[in-house]
Amino acid sequence: MARRGAARAGNDGFAEFAARHLFIRDKTGSVVPLKLNAVQRLVHARIVDQRARTGRVRMLVLKARQPGVSTYVEGRFYWLVTRGKGVRAFILTHLRDATEAIFEMVERFHDRNPAEDKPHVGASNAKELHFDETDSGYRVGTAGSRAIGRGYTVQFFHGSEVAHWPNGGAFPAVAHENALDKLTMMVQELSGRLTRSLRFPVSDPVSLSAVTPNAESRANRYLAFDANGAPVATAGPAGDSAIPVSPFMETMLDDPDVATARTTLGLGSAAALDAQSVGDGDLLREDGDGSNLAGVWTTGDMKLTLKVTADPGWIMCDDGTIGNASSGATTRANADTEALFTLLWDNISDSFAAVSGGRGGSATADFVAGKTIGLPKTLGRALAVSGTGSGLSPRSLGEVLGAEDAVVVAHDHEAGTLVAGSGGDHAHTVPGWTSGTDVVSGFPHSSDNERESSSPSTFSGGAHTHTIFGTTSSEGGTGTGANMPPTSFLNAMVKL
Repeated sequence: MARRGAARAGNDGFAEFAARHLFIRDKTGSVVPLKLNAVQRLVHARIVDQRARTGRVRMLVLKARQPGVSTYVEGRFYWLVTRGKGVRAFILTHLRDATEAIFEMVERFHDRNPAEDKPHVGASNAKELHFDETDSGYRVGTAGSRAIGRGYTVQFFHGSEVAHWPNGGAFPAVAHENALDKLTMMVQELSGRLTRSLRFPVSDPVSLSAVTPNAESRANRYLAFDANGAPVATAGPAGDSAIPVSPFMETMLDDPDVATARTTLGLGSAAALDAQSVGDGDLLREDGDGSNLAGVWTTGDMKLTLKVTADPGWIMCDDGTIGNASSGATTRANADTEALFTLLWDNISDSFAAVSGGRGGSATADFVAGKTIGLPKTLGRALAVSGTGSGLSPRSLGEVLGAEDAVVVAHDHEAGTLVAGSGGDHAHTVPGWTSGTDVVSGFPHSSDNERESSSPSTFSGGAHTHTIFGTTSSEGGTGTGANMPPTSFLNAMVKL
């Protein structure tokens, strides 16, 4: 039991034996231990698994060129033959050169096997290696003769390059290979179809049928699944629902028409229009008109435009008035102006949205009475945002102010004589004079009549003034100057 469990795990001892006892010549010509590569490990695992499940091995290997499958098989057969008694292995190849190469590989296995208990060779030739102590042997042959292998009982057989064997009989090698190619293509096509098909998980019971109802039974019906998970055709929700759906989806599926479904989904009137997204969550009708899309534009919204005629549901901002049909309003006199009339009445003072005849008790009362209300003044004006900016004066909603030109106010200058004032008492220095106790010509000098270098000072006569001749002009000029920066002028319209 332990040995079979190890076999099922992919470990029957051959891989370890090969790494320690079998030597091969690699593609560089070096003799190295046989350590299984990826392809050899895959073949090995399949062989071990099949042996554990069935007690035998039957394997057909379709492979690329020289992945090492033949090397693996010859090494495994050598391992089996040298461990058993009365067992024989036979390898049949398609060419004599291949036969000789395989037998050379087997001889190398035995000659370089370092095990002291390896079996003794009783007879050896170009086609057979016989172990006399165990009555086991290893033989190779070349396909071509109908009698090849007859009379030789074998336990292990390896057919190499079977597709190229001559004398295939009723089932020639070329037919075998063509059939396998066709089968491979069929499997690939079937695999592609299965990948794109609706499939049950492999964990489902094998008794579960995946066959759908016939065309007549499923026509104009929903595909659903019964309590066992099998496909069925159903007419859809009816009452408490004949198929499993969420409560919300059930309210959708039983809606009789599109309008009802829109109401169920809470889409509102915008869903009734043929609309498409234009980015950033905005909607646009297919005809390019976004004016009537609920939630996109609402009463009082304004937009700049190069149009001269208002869109449906809008009016041009022309400094006119609005009111009901009997109001005589200049911009629009119609019942559809009531929402905008009320908005202006509530939000803008009468100073900037004047109501004809003065404001009454409410917007509704004034509208019903046929009064008009003025639109905010926009023509020829720059637009700004109401409120109180930091360090700025407060501005009311709808307020208008400013002038197109700047006026220079007339002003006067007083005529008269310009007078320069003095700085008070001060002294003037006279360079080149001497000082002393005597006086010469009114200036002091020393008693020994020697002059000393000094700078006597004169004295002022007190505060005085200096007169500057000339007069100033008696008055300044008046006039106006442009007060407008570079400006572009567009039209504006407001939503009713």
